[in-house]
Amino acid sequence: MGLLEWRKEYVLGIESIDEEHERLFKEVSALARALLNDPKEKTLNSIPAEMASDLLQKIKEHYQHEESWMQEKEFPDYEEHRREHERSLTELTTVLQEQAENRLCGIVLAQVVEKLDRHVLEFDKKLGEYNAYKDKII
Repeated sequence: MGLLEWRKEYVLGIESIDEEHERLFKEVSALARALLNDPKEKTLNSIPAEMASDLLQKIKEHYQHEESWMQEKEFPDYEEHRREHERSLTELTTVLQEQAENRLCGIVLAQVVEKLDRHVLEFDKKLGEYNAYKDKII
């Protein structure tokens, strides 16, 4: 299931962050496969709690890495980006907990996909632009 395929537009030009993003996209695709019980019938299963928890932990670690990178590079929008990480984690935690309680099913994956896609394209792209700018002036 390719709901969230890695695309060139996601590349920031920061190798370590790009690699983490690509791995997270693969994790979400694995989550999609786990969510589908039978691809022919398209019947939905619940996301295994361990898989959802594992994904959330990987996202937290990725955000910590991004924040360290931003501090090291003196990224001017660090505080705004950090707050976006907090907001995103709160939303993802809520969505995944509701899924575990079977209050959501199919839409949970769409929400995870939308949040990851939006975060990379709206917020993380600024890191790549800043990095390219810093490289030019040094």
